[in-house]
Amino acid sequence: RKVTVKGPRGELKRDLGHQTVEVTRVDENTIKITKWNARKKEIACIRSLCSAIDNMITGVTKGYRYKMRLVSAHFPISCV
Repeated sequence: RKVTVKGPRGELKRDLGHQTVEVTRVDENTIKITKWNARKKEIACIRSLCSAIDNMITGVTKGYRYKMRLVSAHFPISCV
C-alpha cells in the first residue's frame, strides 16, 4: 500500500501501510480507497488518507506557496 505521485514539480511517495485499506487505480485520474466493515473512526482515517493523496497531487502539479508574517507585540524583531 504505497502511493507514488509524479508530476512536473517532482515525485512524492507515501506509505499507507498503517491502515488496512485497498488502494486501487480505476483509471488515469481516479483512485479508489476501499475498507470493508469500517467503523466511524476508520472512515475518518480513510478521509484523512484521501486528503493526504489530494494534497500530494496538488503539491506535484501546482505546488504550494508559503507566506510568513512577522508580528511584533513588544520587542523589536530584526529579519535577515
